[in-house]
Amino acid sequence: MVLRDLPQLPNQIVIAPHTRQRLVAEAGRSRDTRECGGWLVGHAFERGVQVIDLVGQGLRTKRERSSMELVGRLAEEFVSQFDESIHIIGCWHTHLTEDHRPSDLDLEAWRYYFEVFGEPCRAALILTPDLGSGWVWAVPRLHAWMVRRSRRETELICEPATVVEAV
Repeated sequence: MVLRDLPQLPNQIVIAPHTRQRLVAEAGRSRDTRECGGWLVGHAFERGVQVIDLVGQGLRTKRERSSMELVGRLAEEFVSQFDESIHIIGCWHTHLTEDHRPSDLDLEAWRYYFEVFGEPCRAALILTPDLGSGWVWAVPRLHAWMVRRSRRETELICEPATVVEAV
């Protein structure tokens, strides 16, 4: 997968304020100095996704200081409750440092999710702590990425996306 610092397309991740609040609350689990994460659920459109809900990690999720394991079955079970327009549209996880760039492990996982769950599964959010504050996980920084096929369909590209708050 090719990682780009600047997007060639205007990628958007639309998220409702209440869903963003849940995301921040879930990210607070990293107070125990281990990464946490989960799945994003919603609709895909041409240049992005709309997050309508999220699925946190399961209780038995393996969490480490620099990695965590997501269980796709949890998201699949959750999505099965909705009509066919709702998909697993991506994932989210925390980094324990202010480094918001995806690691090689992140990129490999995102490639796998894109291939397994299909093209709607293309959004990725990384939440990082605000290390300059005394409450590092109270309002984590949110960094958005989008995975897509190249125009020639020969490779996958990961590039920054913009988070837009839905009204």
